[in-house]
Amino acid sequence: MPGGVCRVCSVNRLNHPKQSRDCAKGWSPAKQRVSCTFVSALKRCAQLAADCSGSGVIVAAIVAPVLLLAVGAALDYGRATSAKTSLQEMADAAAIASARELALANADTAHLQSVAEQSVAANFGNLSRGGITKPVVAATANTQEGTVAVKITATQANVFGGFLQPPSIKLSTSAVAQAMGGTKLCVLGLDPSANGAIKLKNNAKMTAKGCAVYSNSSHKHAIKSFHSSSIEAELICSVGGNDGQKGSFDPDPITDCPAVPDPLASRPGPAFGSCDETDLVLNNQTRTLDPGVYCGGLTIKGTSNVTFESGIYIMSDGPLEIEGSSTIEGEYTGFYFTGSGAELTIGRDTTVELSAPRDGEMAGLLFFQDAATADKKSQFRVLSNDARILLGTIYLPKAEFYVDATEPIADHSAYTVIIANKFQLSDGPDLVLNTDYASTDVPVPNGVLNKNANITLIK
Repeated sequence: MPGGVCRVCSVNRLNHPKQSRDCAKGWSPAKQRVSCTFVSALKRCAQLAADCSGSGVIVAAIVAPVLLLAVGAALDYGRATSAKTSLQEMADAAAIASARELALANADTAHLQSVAEQSVAANFGNLSRGGITKPVVAATANTQEGTVAVKITATQANVFGGFLQPPSIKLSTSAVAQAMGGTKLCVLGLDPSANGAIKLKNNAKMTAKGCAVYSNSSHKHAIKSFHSSSIEAELICSVGGNDGQKGSFDPDPITDCPAVPDPLASRPGPAFGSCDETDLVLNNQTRTLDPGVYCGGLTIKGTSNVTFESGIYIMSDGPLEIEGSSTIEGEYTGFYFTGSGAELTIGRDTTVELSAPRDGEMAGLLFFQDAATADKKSQFRVLSNDARILLGTIYLPKAEFYVDATEPIADHSAYTVIIANKFQLSDGPDLVLNTDYASTDVPVPNGVLNKNANITLIK
């Protein structure tokens, strides 16, 4: 607004050429107010000084300090207004960045706080040179509504503080952003053409209330539910069609969906060396096993009770087989299957409690198949009636994941994600896929995102 300051101050532009130049530069409203006050004060002082009477000099001596303090107060007000505007922009940016992270599966409260702090720090820049203290940032999330609220507080020193006003002023701003329209991914069938890439039969049930079940198959029966089976999810989507005449879907599947690229296709497998064990069989034994390379696989049978120490277990050219009434447990453990015959079987009478690593090369991955060396028709089979904890992501890009049990599966897990070439659920189990990401320190691997989330500032 060229000339705006001069008009506000009622000052003749010809008498104030520098003021005119500043106006032409487009001053901010805060600077306009400060300039107006300053020019008005100078003009008033000049008028008083021009008064030849002694009373004029006395009045000028009295009024001048007051006017100067008024100028200082206006300057402090203008600086505070400008700083608060900058802080509001920081709060907006931090809320958007945090809401975007909320769309990621592993965005817990501590992570959102860190993202907000990093965003503010990146945008703080030269604001500190204006006497602003380092902002204090607080981020809070409402996972049910998909919102993140960010509040920023800071203090600015007043130039004329201590005379007519406090030595500093407290500044506070806030913003709320929301991740809208997205759905977390729980099951993805990768096969592009299979009949029943995702298939349920014989009273099987899949419960995925907070996430999506998705098939990339273009077959007219890409997702099948029959023999009184059911799928309950937040979203059921198929590139092709579905067959649920003898089963049920809740909600009805959306068809003709675009294919979802494999989110973990570029994820490298863990590095490993020579064999630590070869053709190891544990029969009726109680053992604690260490991470390492198990050449020829690992068999646990009979009444064995085995604890896996935290780390990565490489099944090289052989299967992992849990048989009999064996019990296995492992916290922060990842199993990598590579080479010929690298498959998984967990028998019906076994007890299983496993959670994926929280960091390292397999962070968030419980079972990870090497696509480059996988057999064409490999199967990973969970038959156990006591596999209540399967915490993490199951990634089998070239295999069929087959669950056949009569009791609930994975229902005590904070979350479970299944990405497989094909997926089949049979004979009465209730596979429960939770999405309680904030209750565990096991992350969902990068790339498994909240699909199609839109981030919007709502406050």
